[in-house]
Amino acid sequence: MYMKTPQAAAWTGSVPDPSIRPLRADRDARGPAGRTIWARVPFQSRRGRCVALRLRGDVLLVGVAGAPAVQWLPVHQVLTAVEAAAWEASGF
Repeated sequence: MYMKTPQAAAWTGSVPDPSIRPLRADRDARGPAGRTIWARVPFQSRRGRCVALRLRGDVLLVGVAGAPAVQWLPVHQVLTAVEAAAWEASGF
């Protein structure tokens, strides 16, 4: 069996232990993951370089590249309607 952690997956060669909770159970406890679409053409906005869109429930989030990870912000905080149309026109 493969043992999965947030950092890696490794073959243990053993039978699954029923006392170990699967990673999926933890993800479900935090809420729905939603759908993420990564941009082929990033867009430079006033908040930074937009690299993805994520739909989580009814909320649309924009992924802004940053260190150490992408920061997810509501679309109205990052893009105006004109900027969103320009990003779409550039080939998203």
